[in-house]
Amino acid sequence: MEVFSLDSPRIEKIFVHVYKEREDTHGVYHPIEPLLPPEKRYLLELIEEKLAYLLEEEDLDLSQNQAEALEKMFDKIVKVNGSNPSVNSKKNYFIFVDRITYESLKYEFLREKNGFSVIEAFIRDPYIEDVSCDGIGPIFVEHKVFKSLESTVVFKTVKELNEFTAKLCSLAGRDVNPRRPIIDATLPDGSRLNVVYGEDVSRKGSNFNDKKIF
Repeated sequence: MEVFSLDSPRIEKIFVHVYKEREDTHGVYHPIEPLLPPEKRYLLELIEEKLAYLLEEEDLDLSQNQAEALEKMFDKIVKVNGSNPSVNSKKNYFIFVDRITYESLKYEFLREKNGFSVIEAFIRDPYIEDVSCDGIGPIFVEHKVFKSLESTVVFKTVKELNEFTAKLCSLAGRDVNPRRPIIDATLPDGSRLNVVYGEDVSRKGSNFNDKKIF
């Protein structure tokens, strides 16, 4: 059993737990990210509302330096005051949260807006060589030390898998759909992306492979 951490530019650590039970065909790769608890996930939607208000009010442009701009806007919207989340009034866009919620909210917001969503930890891990999914079910990774591992990140529905696959293609600057179901592209981090979209081409549903280029 191994537990190690990944450095992050925005938060202190992302932890990864790697282990193998006797009955497991593969070892298990479990990323431990600072995610919001279920009861606070509504804050992500609230930020979206406030972000739209801020963009309209200040006429901001996200086409240049999007990551930096998003982070600045997040810090303008979300404030730490040690109290429960609240909104001052309809005329402003401030959201007040405690410090722990702030860190989780910022990580997840930026992970979804300018990162790799559920595979963010895999992309940041320098020991991961390959990330793949062959349909509904778990994502698999190829690790330099532990070899083939089954992750605890699981796609439970076709809709969830298709939406994430489309997001990956969008990050690579490509559009995927039933008429254009096969994509070979390069992601912003330089890794190579191969996608087969939908059940018409792949019997098991959408699948993808993200091979890092070192």
